Amino acid sequence: MSERRFFWGSLAALLVAIPGAIAVRGYDSALAWRANQELYPLIAEPGQPVRYGGAEWRLEGLYQLVGQDKKSAYILAEFEAKIDDTSAFAAGACQIALTDRGERRWSPQFLPPYEVRKARPAIAERPTCGGATIKPLKAGETVKMAEFFRAPADITKFDLTISQATLRPSYLILR
Repeated sequence: MSERRFFWGSLAALLVAIPGAIAVRGYDSALAWRANQELYPLIAEPGQPVRYGGAEWRLEGLYQLVGQDKKSAYILAEFEAKIDDTSAFAAGACQIALTDRGERRWSPQFLPPYEVRKARPAIAERPTCGGATIKPLKAGETVKMAEFFRAPADITKFDLTISQATLRPSYLILR
């Protein structure tokens, strides 16, 4: 009789413990997911600077170079950050993307493509967003950066999104 009671008691404990463990793990996962999402945009209108992550950011320009296949294009993003707080600027790993003001996103190219280096050699020498935080910076210094993306040639309106890990869920949109 005691073996049966032990069996049914153990089974009842499992029916309570397993959903409880799933709920606790799910809550932790939901918190981690939310912390990595970009939920609250700070939008900088064209030519206007906006403060974010220890710097004042401004988009200099987004340029499109149509590729040889005429279906894709290289998008060149030139932007700058005037550093206010060097520790806050360097603390967050810069994550950057290009969006078409809709659902689509493009990550930057690792190296500037040949077409970009040929057409705009000065822009190819600028540091990227992640590379700008590596070197020592001074307050008041302006860092000019560039990123390169490959996207469909028929897209005409782009936004540059910048987010830093330490500032999520808020992120910056440069138009």
